[in-house]
Amino acid sequence: MANQLNSAQGVDLKALKTGQVVLTKVIRTSNPDIVSLELYEGGIVNTSRASVAKTEGQYEGLGMMMSGYKGFTNSGSVTVAWQNITVSNLELMLGVEELDIDNGIWQEFRTKAGKTKEMLELNILNPVAVYNPQLNEECNIRFRAVIVEKTAISKDKFKWAEDKLNIFDKEDQVKAITEKYGKRAGSGGDFIKHNGNVVFRDVKVSFCDPSVETMNHTFLKSDPAAPANDTVDVETGEIVQEYSEDLV
Repeated sequence: MANQLNSAQGVDLKALKTGQVVLTKVIRTSNPDIVSLELYEGGIVNTSRASVAKTEGQYEGLGMMMSGYKGFTNSGSVTVAWQNITVSNLELMLGVEELDIDNGIWQEFRTKAGKTKEMLELNILNPVAVYNPQLNEECNIRFRAVIVEKTAISKDKFKWAEDKLNIFDKEDQVKAITEKYGKRAGSGGDFIKHNGNVVFRDVKVSFCDPSVETMNHTFLKSDPAAPANDTVDVETGEIVQEYSEDLV
């Protein structure tokens, strides 16, 4: 199916189903020839979680018992990827005749960090690349998001600490990078670790044949969470075991 601008108009990005992908927009960069595309994909499941039953005939219970309750999800979440791409390559890959990125209607928006940037909305549902500029040939492959978790800090993050924060001491760089990019248990939660080391998650834009349902992701098994302190009911004197799932 050909790419159609605004074909994802009205789609709830927070409720994308497994395998649904939306190319939402492109964002201007400091280089006029390059933009950063934003890609949403729904239903990517962390297969390293201990709650996932791996024995044939055995079923994970929490998802069945709590399904439908507000705020509870056990079927994967929505993943967002950003990737730089040249303007000319993106136009060739999408093959949308009316798409003119340079002369499009750009809008200003404010990032979570408070910076003002410019974006051009595309809102393409399940985008496909119809041309491969690297091989100079037609193709039919899907845009997808791929997650790679690791404990080593990549070179680009050290460069970010130098260029954006003017931090050159390696120990200070690691602290800043961990605070910014370390994987956490929820917003503002504790850092998630693997074998005692903080986990870093990279999300990249990749491609696959239309027949591929599940991409190959790299998930690291999380270390057990530190046990919470017991809470005592002041009226009965009994120890209260609090429910650990965030249901609010």
